[in-house]
Amino acid sequence: MENEKRLQLLSEAEISDLYDKPCFTPEERELYFTLNPVEQQSLGRYHNTRTRVYFILQLGYFKAKHQFFRFHFEAAAEDTNFILKDYFDREDTDWKGGLSRDSIRAQKRDILNLFNYRDWSTDFEPQILTKLGQLVRYFPKSHSALRQLLFHLDRQRIIIPSYRTLAGTIICAD
Repeated sequence: MENEKRLQLLSEAEISDLYDKPCFTPEERELYFTLNPVEQQSLGRYHNTRTRVYFILQLGYFKAKHQFFRFHFEAAAEDTNFILKDYFDREDTDWKGGLSRDSIRAQKRDILNLFNYRDWSTDFEPQILTKLGQLVRYFPKSHSALRQLLFHLDRQRIIIPSYRTLAGTIICAD
């Protein structure tokens, strides 16, 4: 029964829209991968091309969805090629692999600081359950309460947790 409830909160398309890495058009690449002076300064902390390109990718994806994604360069080939050409005047087309966990963690921390966001933590659960208790009074359908919770998390500048965590939280509040 619990699994059935979880599956009904959001459709597969909604889950995908929420949690999948963005797929940019050429115009969106131009928009999301353009760095302002503060972002350029953060980029300056990274010294090799791989870490710099990965930082720009994560930064652009974060600007689009306020989330972080695990990926390899080959899964983001068009975006990687755009960044290489735009920022490094290179046209490499076969970048493979990714970065170490420590490098990704450092970049994530820098991006969170740039945008004044906080990563999800179980420390937020009591606050979120309280907020959900309020939301379900006004939005009795779980789907609607979940949407409002996502708006709340964004306003509070908190990265959304995994779908499983969200679904479990909604079920607890029901």
